[in-house]
Amino acid sequence: MLGLLAFGAGLLYAFWFPLTYKSRVEGLLRAHLQKNGSRGIVGPITLILTDDSLTEITEITRSEARWQNIQRVDVSGDYTFIYVNSSSAAILPRHGFDSGEEYEAVRDFALARSGHQF
Repeated sequence: MLGLLAFGAGLLYAFWFPLTYKSRVEGLLRAHLQKNGSRGIVGPITLILTDDSLTEITEITRSEARWQNIQRVDVSGDYTFIYVNSSSAAILPRHGFDSGEEYEAVRDFALARSGHQF
């Protein structure tokens, strides 16, 4: 009997979890943003790439990482991810540039400074 109850609970969870996952994550994110605010996380971010470093400027912060300390640079479709550590990346979206050529030049610069090639 106990095995049948466990099986029923598992089956119910298998159907319930996928249906409610998105709304639960959205709720947790909203609660976090209400509690801590979104200034500096969501909104305009300016990235300055120089020969020596990547600087990120938000509404409330300014951070700089030297290229030798950048973990990696990945390209996925129309986005370039510059990982400053294992859990944080600056994102270069193609749609954030005036032209495809401008995006590609910045992408190639980031790859070259990080020691990778596209």
